[in-house]
Amino acid sequence: MIDYDRLTPEMNETLNRIDRIRRYMNHEWFAPEHLLYSLLADSVAQATFVEAGVEIDVLEQRLLYLVGSKHKALSMPLADADDTNDGI
Repeated sequence: MIDYDRLTPEMNETLNRIDRIRRYMNHEWFAPEHLLYSLLADSVAQATFVEAGVEIDVLEQRLLYLVGSKHKALSMPLADADDTNDGI
């Protein structure tokens, strides 16, 4: 069981973002693709992706395809999403 009190604020935000993405896409559970998509809003993770040679735009589009979203892009930047907003 996860002790949420021991998580960093950044980790809590990542978990909250994953849940918002899952709900926005009407998915009952989250998959690794939701986690990766959520990490695109994290500057440290994004820098790590870039350093590893990942093209962020390509990754975002492939993740959206993998999770079966019919949306061209999420309507709200993930970095600006707050915990009370059901939209992404």
